[in-house]
Amino acid sequence: MELRNLPVSLDRLTRKMLATTCLTMAGGVALQAGTVTETTDFDNNSPGTVLPFGTTVVNGNVDCLDNDCDDWFQFTGLLPGSFFQLTVGQPGFFFYGGSAVFDSSGGFIDSQGFEEGLAVLSGIVPNDGVLSVVVGNQFEEGGGAYTATLTADTDVPEPGTLAPAALALAGALAWRRQRKAN
Repeated sequence: MELRNLPVSLDRLTRKMLATTCLTMAGGVALQAGTVTETTDFDNNSPGTVLPFGTTVVNGNVDCLDNDCDDWFQFTGLLPGSFFQLTVGQPGFFFYGGSAVFDSSGGFIDSQGFEEGLAVLSGIVPNDGVLSVVVGNQFEEGGGAYTATLTADTDVPEPGTLAPAALALAGALAWRRQRKAN
């Protein structure tokens, strides 16, 4: 059966495509930011726990009294060569420590100690799209909770990014079909 012989009006087809696009965009937003909360201890050594693709927020805890002075974890699937910013905050300034970012082979990118409970690190995403992060306590006493928030481009376009292009293509095809029908 040919498309031009289908008993579907252009208006009805356009509404269906618009609804599908809106659902796709809403799904893309839901997938855009993922939060991981440390329920079991992250690795205490490099290269660290590999986080699920799409993770942008990590809620963790370090406590040297429990032999957990460092948390190492890896963000993956980032766009190589793009700019990133990692903000690590600790509510209540529980411990004296810092955070550092490395590439997957251990090459140093940036580090900062906590100043008033906050460290902001930045740089360029390495060629493999992986950032290894350590959040640590510099002293063998105390510790506390922290939140690490990553802002960076991902290597794979999100569905919400592709939806406007899909809508434009669908509109062009519908216009072409209507033009041929007249």
